[in-house]
Amino acid sequence: MSNMPRYRDILDIAESTIDTLREIGVEDCCFIGGMACKLYTDGKGRKPKDLDILCLTPYPGGAEAIKQRLCETNHHFYTIKARNPKDQWDVLWWNTGSNEPGFERFKVDILVPGKMDLPDIHPDYIINIDELPCAPLHLLLLHKLKGWSDRRRSRRPDRRAKIPADVRDIGDLLRIANGLRANITKSKPYITDSFRRASYRRVKQFSVEHPQYVSSWMGLGM
Repeated sequence: MSNMPRYRDILDIAESTIDTLREIGVEDCCFIGGMACKLYTDGKGRKPKDLDILCLTPYPGGAEAIKQRLCETNHHFYTIKARNPKDQWDVLWWNTGSNEPGFERFKVDILVPGKMDLPDIHPDYIINIDELPCAPLHLLLLHKLKGWSDRRRSRRPDRRAKIPADVRDIGDLLRIANGLRANITKSKPYITDSFRRASYRRVKQFSVEHPQYVSSWMGLGM
């Protein structure tokens, strides 16, 4: 028996999480990461192993307060202490109630602007796919590229193990962006100059290691 959930199961968790966020007052939020990649690929990309949600509505207490309120509002949520005692945050999980090995719980990462170079996005730029809010493609692609670059420099085996998935996601997003004839060099209010410059460097690094994507980056103006 596979220890990976069906995509429908993940969609149910995603929908319930967004509903609960809005119930507690986080009206503006969007998926960023593997779930957003899956939605942009019309369900054809890899299944995400967690949910990354960027919460844009200002919330007293930030991400940790949002996690606590989610747990108080929806009984499926619970938190555990981070594995590293130096980390000052709790890890949020969704209790699936499943007996399937490996799918007893599903991780939900609550993110806020200012962390991990994530910007504050105006709600007008959020893209709804299958009634689920997603970060704009421009930002998703460059943030995925940042994740790939960060993991390359990590000494932690668990982080480096995610590099192949990052490469696949980036390849899928490049294909979609080229199909839309996107130009990711065009100025966007949610992309800072420093992040854009860093992205150019990351594109060069990525192209050296994965030359099969050079033409795709060039097609986007990079």
